[in-house]
Formats: sequence, C-alpha cells, structure tokens
Amino acid sequence: PHDLSGMPWRYPCGFEGLSIWEFARAPRICVPNTTFPHAPTIDDHNGGMAGPKNSRSIVTACFLGAAVILAYWCAWFTHRSAVAATTGPVYFGFENAFPAADGWLALCLVGAGIGVLRGWRSTLLFLWMGAGAGAYLFFMDVLYDLEHGIWGKGGNGLVELGINLVTGILTIILGRWSWVHRAELQGSTP
Repeated sequence: PHDLSGMPWRYPCGFEGLSIWEFARAPRICVPNTTFPHAPTIDDHNGGMAGPKNSRSIVTACFLGAAVILAYWCAWFTHRSAVAATTGPVYFGFENAFPAADGWLALCLVGAGIGVLRGWRSTLLFLWMGAGAGAYLFFMDVLYDLEHGIWGKGGNGLVELGINLVTGILTIILGRWSWVHRAELQGSTP
C-alpha cells in the first residue's frame, strides 16, 4: 500500500498513516491544514458510525422508505390489483402522476442514508429535500383520498391509509431529526 505520511502536507483530521486506498474510501475529505471536528471514529453505541444520535435508525428509515417506494411501484406496474384501492380512469390517472415524484423522494432518501453513513456535508440537504418531498406527497395524496373516500374501499384502501401514515410519520421524523442535528450534519460543533 501507498502511505500518505511522506506527502509534503499534513492532514490533521485523523488520516495520517492510512494507505491511499483507505484514504480514498474515508468518509470525510480533508483539505490541507484544516480540521474537521467530526473526524472518522468508531462509535460503538451507534453501530460503528460516527455521527449524531440515532443515526442508525435514520439510515434504516431512509433505506426502508426507498425500498417501500420501489416495491409499491413494482407492484403497481406488474400486479396493479394488489395495491390499487379502486378502479377507474380518474384514480389510475392520479396514481400514474406519482412515479416521478416518488422517484425523487426515494433518491433523496437514499442520498440521505448514504450521507449519514459516509458523513457527507450534503446529508442535511438530502434530508430536507426528502422531508419536503414527503410532506408535499403526503398532503396531495391524503387530500385526494379524503375527497374520493379511498380509505373506506376495502383492504387496498387500508393499504393506502397505511402508506399515507408511514409517509407522514417518516416526513416528521426526518424533518425533526435533521433540524435537531443540523449543526452536527454540517460538520460544525454545536
């Protein structure tokens, strides 16, 4: 392995002695002669991740949220009757308007999850974009469902209610957690 210790500058944030490959995979990028307060460390109570409290739970929520979105749309396009609360062109037209927005939400959730794991400074942006997209989709979907009585249309109506509840709860959790931990996520001391 190539050792960075012979380089003409020093990395004061804990990367001395790493091989070039270990350095390339490190979660923070150090600029010569700067210090990052949250250098990579092992944090046993947080599953080996350095970061804000409950990081593991947030990462899990982000990845599960993205997986559920993907599963829903796979079911919608391959076996629509498994998830469709009702039939008819108006309902199908409404639901068919969601894939791009849900895709954006899933992308934000994956970016946030990876960002928390890797310690990216853009994590806060991904979390807030995801929370904003989630809130918008939640209110739009709930309003349609209330106006058309979707929740009362059998088992699939209850599935739709469940999707609405999970979306609303995840949105609140991500928004609140990212607000409370914004200083840590930006890499500055609280």
